[in-house]
Amino acid sequence: MHDYGAAIRYADTILRTRPELIDQVMPTLSQIAESKDAGSGLSDLLAASPPWRRQFFELLPNVISDARTPLYFFLSLRDTATPPSPPALRGYLDFLIRHTFYELAYYTWLQLLPAEQLGNAGLLFNGSFELALSGLPFDWVISSGSGVTATIGARPDRDTERALFIEFGHGRVDFQGISQIIMLSPGTYKFQGRYRGDIAGRRGLRWRITCAGAAATPIGESPMVVGIVSPWKDFEFSFSVPKADCRAQYVRLALDARSASEQFVSGSIWYDDLRIVRAEDHNPDPGTGR
Repeated sequence: MHDYGAAIRYADTILRTRPELIDQVMPTLSQIAESKDAGSGLSDLLAASPPWRRQFFELLPNVISDARTPLYFFLSLRDTATPPSPPALRGYLDFLIRHTFYELAYYTWLQLLPAEQLGNAGLLFNGSFELALSGLPFDWVISSGSGVTATIGARPDRDTERALFIEFGHGRVDFQGISQIIMLSPGTYKFQGRYRGDIAGRRGLRWRITCAGAAATPIGESPMVVGIVSPWKDFEFSFSVPKADCRAQYVRLALDARSASEQFVSGSIWYDDLRIVRAEDHNPDPGTGR
């Protein structure tokens, strides 16, 4: 009979004094993590936030046989004084997405979403940019780039509301884009939103929706935005999610440049009130993403 309690205490002692040995200790901790008899003891220790907890969650997905095991520990910590950190959750979600466990990733994210934010968890999350970005893949992820800044700021016409703001410098830019993973069932939808701005260049910005894990060919895309648009202008485009090979989707905003010469862009643009609705829905609730 295994003395899991002693093993947990021994592992804790080693990692507090020799944290560099975590790679050697993780196989034992992973066996404990997947044991029904020992998991609660390990959860109690993790709730005390030992100094090695971050490395434990970074390595755990790679040494387990059941992809659901980290979820058990995240849920056990959810309502404690030391809930899971966004970086730890991001690492687990990225692992699940890489291995195409999209449904489990989405379920995990929903289970750990603060209760006051669940109302924003519709077909598109945080479409009005009123919530602080978490950096998690089912929220907006802003990728770094050169010659461009992308932030969430107060709207110039309504300083109590927030919107996505993108500003290009003068010269060639490397815009890595803004993205979010969504989970839509097969069917036809509309992507809607508003924008205003002044973009100077041969090419402009375009929203695209693609199937996760599939070819980059979009299943829908917006008209390209270039030139001066003021005041705010509504836009929408329709797209269809196929029945096969499209269990999850990416929404991305990118510069529609086809060559290096088309990366010379300047100006700025605002986006707000983004939402996805089913094609048969005629009266969506603006700003909720539903």
